[in-house]
Amino acid sequence: MLKIEDVDAYSAARAATHWAMQFPGIVGRALAEPQDDWGHVSVMWEPATAALMSQPTATVNPFRVGLRVAVLELVVDGGGRTDALSLVGHTVAEAMTWLSAQVALRNGGEVPEGMDFPFEKMGEHALASGGAFVAEPALAQVEAWIAMASTVVDGARADLDGPTPMRIWPHHFDGAAIGVIDTEADPEEARSVTMGLSFGDGGSPTPYAYVLPWPVPPADVLEELSIGAWTTEGWVGALINGNDLPDDLGEATAMLHAFYTRANAAARKAIGAD
Repeated sequence: MLKIEDVDAYSAARAATHWAMQFPGIVGRALAEPQDDWGHVSVMWEPATAALMSQPTATVNPFRVGLRVAVLELVVDGGGRTDALSLVGHTVAEAMTWLSAQVALRNGGEVPEGMDFPFEKMGEHALASGGAFVAEPALAQVEAWIAMASTVVDGARADLDGPTPMRIWPHHFDGAAIGVIDTEADPEEARSVTMGLSFGDGGSPTPYAYVLPWPVPPADVLEELSIGAWTTEGWVGALINGNDLPDDLGEATAMLHAFYTRANAAARKAIGAD
């Protein structure tokens, strides 16, 4: 399930998921308790419901908006009820009309300012010009990567200093946790290590795990890794491509854990934390 044989099919499913997860994100942005690191716009994988769920709203009757990736179903849970809409066959405008009505139902009849779909940040896609969501064949594979990433990063982040939760970001469509080492320093200069997993992007159509040291260390202090490798092209970090992991889920999970552990140790040395 994890090994991506048909890159085009996976890319189409990933793009559809990226667009669909904007719905939980915009509700979090408009109604969740603001956080300094913008964590209120992030979503989190909830195994019990097999859905990406927004942060709870800071309303009289809190609710959350979620996305069931494998079936592209939007869910609004709270206020004494759960409602769902299959996005398949619907346009962004139609989904926004439904979501706005659900928010108003749970928010005293009001739709808050700031609930605008971020078309300008999403790039070219049929959905941008009024196309409808499609039940892409590889949606279940995207969901499998999200579920595994959430489990592995959530476990590995214990090695970080005061780690944030494992959050999935609608704008980048990746999941990450960050540990800040110099908590009293200027945020731009404070040393930190980030563990994350991208579900694919313009640089790599397939998922990849990464570890980012900050500030960016010079290439000559990066120790060779026994799992994964360092990249210094465009950004500096340790990475391993998802298609280089074993086919077996248990073995792939163990290898990712080992990658994060070893890359974190090397990253800390590179920025002088150890």
